[in-house]
Amino acid sequence: MMGEGSVRQLTIQTGVVKRTTSELLSYIKELSDNTNTLNTLKSDPTKDPADIRQAENVAAETQAMIPDTRARLLSAVDKLEQLLASVDCSLSNDLVAAQQHASLCLKEAHDAVDQLS
Repeated sequence: MMGEGSVRQLTIQTGVVKRTTSELLSYIKELSDNTNTLNTLKSDPTKDPADIRQAENVAAETQAMIPDTRARLLSAVDKLEQLLASVDCSLSNDLVAAQQHASLCLKEAHDAVDQLS
């Protein structure tokens, strides 16, 4: 792999990792918010049981999205790591810059996955 094609592939795969990391972090935050809302509803005896069930359903739906998003992120990370290993980044400054950006996105992705551990 050389030149423009490598930069393009790195840029695309880095974007996939970045978007999926953002998506996972959004689901984690949303689950936390939904859990807090659910706990608030449960602690208020005047709340309608239907509202509590609805909040439980919303939290469950968010929770259900996390494993799939995590799996997609791990797959994208693996592809990006393989791509980085196959590219000779010493060929151009553009490749060096793309590699540095990819490395930063990989770190953010690993940090996001670690939040689930």
